[in-house]
Amino acid sequence: MKYNRIFLSLSAVLFTSLCVSAQERGTITIDPIKVVRSYEAVLADALKLSPVPQLPTVQSERRELIYTGINRMAPTAVELAPLTPLRAMAEPPSQLGAGHLRLGGGNYNTPLADLRYTSKRDPNFEYGAIARHFSSAGNIKVDSLRYDHAALSDNTLGVHGKRYLQKVYLHSAFQYDRQVRHFYGLQRPVEIPRDSIRQVFNRFGGNLGIKSHLVEADQVDYAANFSFYSLNDRAGQRENNLRLDGNLLIRNAENRLTFDFAVDHTAFEQLSGLSTARTLVYFQPRFNLQKSKLAVNAGLNLAMEASGGISQFRIYPHVDATYLINDVYAIAYAGITGNTERVSYDDLVRVNPFIGVNPDIRNLNNRFQLYGGLKGSFDELTSYNVMLSYQRLEQALFYLNDTADFSRLMPVYDSAASMFNIRVALERKFSDRYAMHARFDWRNYGLSNLAAPFMQPTLGLNVGGTYNLQSKLRLKAEAVVFNGVPYLDAMGEQKELKGVFDLNLGATYTYNRHFDFFLNLNNVTSARYFRWYSYPTFGFNVLGGLNLRF
Repeated sequence: MKYNRIFLSLSAVLFTSLCVSAQERGTITIDPIKVVRSYEAVLADALKLSPVPQLPTVQSERRELIYTGINRMAPTAVELAPLTPLRAMAEPPSQLGAGHLRLGGGNYNTPLADLRYTSKRDPNFEYGAIARHFSSAGNIKVDSLRYDHAALSDNTLGVHGKRYLQKVYLHSAFQYDRQVRHFYGLQRPVEIPRDSIRQVFNRFGGNLGIKSHLVEADQVDYAANFSFYSLNDRAGQRENNLRLDGNLLIRNAENRLTFDFAVDHTAFEQLSGLSTARTLVYFQPRFNLQKSKLAVNAGLNLAMEASGGISQFRIYPHVDATYLINDVYAIAYAGITGNTERVSYDDLVRVNPFIGVNPDIRNLNNRFQLYGGLKGSFDELTSYNVMLSYQRLEQALFYLNDTADFSRLMPVYDSAASMFNIRVALERKFSDRYAMHARFDWRNYGLSNLAAPFMQPTLGLNVGGTYNLQSKLRLKAEAVVFNGVPYLDAMGEQKELKGVFDLNLGATYTYNRHFDFFLNLNNVTSARYFRWYSYPTFGFNVLGGLNLRF
């Protein structure tokens, strides 16, 4: 607009100058003007811009796009250089060290106190302690029969520790156990003092050991352990044991070579004054071969047994193998082995505390054991294990009532027994809350000098499960079934005890990280069964209390 005004101004000046110039020269001619009508000026509409923009019409024609490219695969082969093995980085140590106190009680006048403490993790030293008491007092009544003085008591005191050095660590433990039982199994016409049928076992034992803790794959690992115990009962019988164990492991690439040895000496003094000493020496070399799907462990079990001035040297083969059929679902395994196994007075009374005086104690010669099976999982939640085995045994252990005192039991042996065994285990985890398990065990004995496998179950079934509710309430159930066992009555006639069905229920409620409460209901069906002839078990019993963690 600025330039237009300038242009119009210049044009007016120029026009005026021309007119003045013409007048000056006298060239203008004046003609008369004739008016026809008055002049009416008309202005044309101004050119205006529309406030709404007008876009050009979009072309609606659809065009097909065509692409071109390489019509063959480009070569992508890559050769990687082999990776050198590296040591796995150490994970941060977990937090250890806690105290645990369990207090409870139940019917049959049953107090429980269990205290355990472990020190916090330390790179140089760890230690711990245990103190436990459990007892029950009362009488047992089965139908019209009354079994008095069935009281029992178990007490434990112990300490343990570890000392870590640069390449090895030292470990030790010492423990005292006191076990009280009563020979309540005999029906007596008159009341007898409890003290006359009381049995007490005092056991003190411990161990001292050393073990390497190197993590490099090319290092030699070794371990040695010395252990001992001394056991005496109220009748004055005593047993002492000394044992030295050693282990050497040599790695060669993925394979391993191991050497295990042990020297075991046991001395037992009976009430009659007769003392027996038995010494066992073991040496077990092994070579372990590892392949992608196959692992084989082959070697020998060498055993020397010395007792009563007689020594016997035995050689047993040992081969066990596993084969990976499927990466997830199935592993086949099989093996053949054998060994001489120590049987002591301590072993007997831990299983059967009603052993009488002057027992006959013999080691077990497992001459031959062949086994095989299949284990794995059906899916990510269900696992299984099925095993078949066959054994040839010398001095197989069974129990009978002592004819001199029928309230006590004595070990008896079969000189040449065979045993065929089937075991099946199944576990299923339905979710984070539900889980169940089942185990089945069946044995068939072939005996030489005994009429039956006295007081040894041949059929057992265990079924149980757990349920967790919001990580607060945990419920569990367990059912135990086994068949009746054969025995000889006071007249020497062979009979059979009834089978057993035992149902147990339990619950634990977690209040916080320091407290939870528990309740166990045992033998819910109140079945009065006999594990040992003339020794009935307790009926329905309850045990409840609290757990304290600090």
